[in-house]
Amino acid sequence: MFPFPLIDLCRVEYNTFDNVNLNYQSIGSGGEVKKHIEKL
Repeated sequence: MFPFPLIDLCRVEYNTFDNVNLNYQSIGSGGEVKKHIEKL
């Protein structure tokens, strides 16, 4: 996924702040749809 390196770098920097925990998974839109359907 194209933006993953930039987003991951930002995630690491933001996680240095107190009470901040960002999680980004580069699974693509198809993976997100599948996760959403499985939760229904």
